[in-house]
Amino acid sequence: MQRVLAINRFTGVDERSSIGTPDHPLTTFRQALLNLGNSAISVVGTILAWPMLAYLGRRTIFLNGLLLMTILYFAIGFASIATNSAAAWAQSCLLIGFLFVYSPSVAATIYAIVGEVGASEPRGKTVSLARATAYLVDIV
Repeated sequence: MQRVLAINRFTGVDERSSIGTPDHPLTTFRQALLNLGNSAISVVGTILAWPMLAYLGRRTIFLNGLLLMTILYFAIGFASIATNSAAAWAQSCLLIGFLFVYSPSVAATIYAIVGEVGASEPRGKTVSLARATAYLVDIV
């Protein structure tokens, strides 16, 4: 769970999609609805990952997910140029879309890919180094 929370801090999915922008904050009721939507999208995306992994393969899903997430980040950046309250909703909706792409692609496949990286002898050291780095990121 800590790893997911750290990724959410970097991507802004957990916080930014539910509070809007500093210039145009969303109401408490709308924040609650967006948080509920975030959780629902995460569950649906993770469930969709299971059949996608069987038919498309890990690398295809991972690389296409990264490509779509990059495009969505650019769209979120361009939406922040606007200064009206609709921009806050646009950013929130785009971040929820980002979460829908992230959940079945990067979030679901990264653990399978980590187990395949490297030779069997240094794999334990590689994975433990990656986990230690992830824990350091969680602390910061």
